[in-house]
This record gives sequence, C-alpha cells and structure tokens, in this order.
Amino acid sequence: MSYQYIQTVVSEFGTLFSLDLDISHGAVCLQRSDDSRWYLEIIDDAMGLIIHTDIGPSHDLTYDNISKLMELNSNLPLMKGAWFGIHEETASYRLFQKIALAEMSSNLLDNETKKLISLRNMLMEENYF
Repeated sequence: MSYQYIQTVVSEFGTLFSLDLDISHGAVCLQRSDDSRWYLEIIDDAMGLIIHTDIGPSHDLTYDNISKLMELNSNLPLMKGAWFGIHEETASYRLFQKIALAEMSSNLLDNETKKLISLRNMLMEENYF
C-alpha cells in the first residue's frame, strides 16, 4: 500500500509540471534547465521518499569542507530538515531531504523540492561549495 501511494504522489507531482513520472523502479531523476539533477528515491522500507541532488565528488572534500558541511547541518533554521551526506554509490556528497509517508502529498513534495532547490542555489551563490 505505501509503495503504491508513493507512486501516486510522485505521478501527481509530475502532472504539476506536465511530466509523466514513473517511480516504479524505486527512483526517478529530474534534470533542471541549469543541468542540476534531482532524484526522488523511495526509502527501502517504503515509509517515505528522499529528495537529493549532487553537490560534488566526495574525494574532493577536505577537512575544512567537511567541517563547513557539518556546521551547515547543525544550522536548523537554515537547513529546515535538509542535510548533507555522502552518497556511496556515486562517491559524491549530496543535499538530502526526507518526506515521511504519513505526511506525503504532491503539494508537500512540490514545496519541499522548491525549498531544497532554493537552499542549494543560495549556498552555491554564497560559495559554500
């Protein structure tokens, strides 16, 4: 039931942008006009969805970069539930946001995705990475 519900929400989210989104394989990638890629990925237990985007290769991270990311992670008013982490499969560091199944809707997915895009853009403009 939860997996089906997530598929429905992602499909409804896609219709907001005239996209036919299929997350039946567990994930879908959206590419924006600025070439950034945004991933919607069903959490293994199907109890929610993770939105994430690549920031850079993890092998480029220095101690100072990691310290800065950890400082940002602890800035709750700025991050608003988002966090930075390492994505092992792609050897990259990414910006993540989780949406729990219990609160999931296409409007919430739209709002959270827009907030994450705004956060990434603001941090890029201020040369955080």
